[in-house]
Amino acid sequence: MFRQLQLKMTAYYTMILIAILLATNLSIYFLMVTYNNYQLTKETEAMINGISDSEWTQENPAVHDEQEEDGDEEYDEKNNEVRLPYVNEILIPGQLNNFSFYFIYTKEDMLIKWKVSDQHLYEPILDELKNNNIGTTPLVISFNDSGLQYYLTMKLPVVINDMTFGYYYVGRDVTIAYETLKNLKQILIFSVMAGILLSLLLGYLIAGRTIKPIKQAYEVKQRFLADASHELRTPISIVLLSAELLLKDDYTSDALQKQTIKGIKEEARKMAGLVENLLMLARTDSKHLIISKTYFNISGLLQKELTSFKYLSEEKNIRIIHEIEDNMEYYGDEKMIESVISILLDNAIKYTSEDGQVTLKASKRKNDIKVTIEDTGSGIAPDELQKIFDRFYRHDVSRSKKTGGHGLGLSIAKEIVEKHNGTIEVSSRLGEGSLFTVRLK
Repeated sequence: MFRQLQLKMTAYYTMILIAILLATNLSIYFLMVTYNNYQLTKETEAMINGISDSEWTQENPAVHDEQEEDGDEEYDEKNNEVRLPYVNEILIPGQLNNFSFYFIYTKEDMLIKWKVSDQHLYEPILDELKNNNIGTTPLVISFNDSGLQYYLTMKLPVVINDMTFGYYYVGRDVTIAYETLKNLKQILIFSVMAGILLSLLLGYLIAGRTIKPIKQAYEVKQRFLADASHELRTPISIVLLSAELLLKDDYTSDALQKQTIKGIKEEARKMAGLVENLLMLARTDSKHLIISKTYFNISGLLQKELTSFKYLSEEKNIRIIHEIEDNMEYYGDEKMIESVISILLDNAIKYTSEDGQVTLKASKRKNDIKVTIEDTGSGIAPDELQKIFDRFYRHDVSRSKKTGGHGLGLSIAKEIVEKHNGTIEVSSRLGEGSLFTVRLK
């Protein structure tokens, strides 16, 4: 129990620490990304804004004859430019040379001048420029050419004397900045993984120290409960025996005296049952509950239990119906399984009104034995179904006082069934009754 509690507390502590780590690391990463993009964008815009109209120089058209018009274009390999007969020559502002590349186009989308830092990047950059909708707002493009590369790119018009002659692209290599962010991301991921391992270790240690005094107090309580239950068995047995002797004594003839003695006997019997239940729970919690497993005929055990509850059912005129498969063998603790059936039958009869009905069925399947006990009693509310197996929980306190219940029976039944690797379930409807199903592996 405490092991599970420690693991749960460790999980809670770890989740809290992981949430803090994730929030911190994500905040750092996105803050760096935002700051990085902001700085690069501002620097690029400042460089572009530094280009004035006067830096674009347009020469007057040269006088040429028709023979010069025969050639459509001429390529100047040295200057990486195309000279067109009908296009005035545009000179490159010196500020553009600070960029990794630029491409200058006419209004008719004719490339007339360009520059790239590496001739191998010419085609990849052109492809990315075509595939991305680049405008006056800086945009990062990337491509893989012997390694992932990033460029901060803009598209701007070529304006001279308030006249637009074309447009141009400029790009700035920001690979180093993005590689730095990538390395930062890896560092943050590694720190989160290391933080998770450290959180698990610290959480486990902190949880252990937290529950240590609780565990000690619980163990003291359990020892007291076991010792007290054990010590109470003897005086209660003496009271029961004395009451029985007094009832048999011929000198006790007065009706009031007999009624008083019967009351003492009944209350002593209830107290004996409570002490036995408490002692069993104490042994279960302290793991001192000894299970003696043997093969036994569970069909005969069920028949015997029905016989023992015959008198109680006849008092309330409750009809007991049973369908029990013959000669079912089971490997388990016979005394404990008998206690489970006794608890379920006792509850079924107690909470069934007069002239009601209790049905017990038992059958063997491939891998388990299924036992069901159904009654026509008051039923259990849906919101209480999961609570009825809790210790000291009574879904109808007023009736429990009348019947002498202490809210321990179903808890003990569940403990025993689970010790046998089985399951116990309940379904119920208010005013119609309840159905308990026990499956024993």
